[in-house]
Amino acid sequence: DPLGRKHQVGGGVLRAAVMLAALAVTTAAGAETQLVFRAAQDEMIVTPADITEARAGTDMAGQPQVDLRLVSWAKARFATFTRANVGHELVISLCGIELVRPRLLTAIEGGSVRLPGLDGREVDGIAEVLRGKRDCESGFAMPVK
Repeated sequence: DPLGRKHQVGGGVLRAAVMLAALAVTTAAGAETQLVFRAAQDEMIVTPADITEARAGTDMAGQPQVDLRLVSWAKARFATFTRANVGHELVISLCGIELVRPRLLTAIEGGSVRLPGLDGREVDGIAEVLRGKRDCESGFAMPVK
């Protein structure tokens, strides 16, 4: 990850938990809205059309996170992708910006993905980008009210 630490993914509903660095993130100009999971020689791209739900929330410790739910066809592709890449490091990026590099411990079959670790302004912005309500050029941080 951007802080030089390794994170691991696995277990229950949190199988796809991805630790994101708590950094103010801006997106690359002109980047297409894609959440990309890359492992070894394989890649899985998720777009807003593949997501039924993306919302900012908190984990059991009260830390901000983004909760995603994949549509059935994306859920099946993601399960196949994760089965083939158990044990590999994933490079996860959104809008061309690398977010983290967790190690995948188990296959993710359920289609639920949690992205914890950002401050509240960032998780709200990431959720909006993933719902297609905000473009990549707008960045992830939400305006201060």
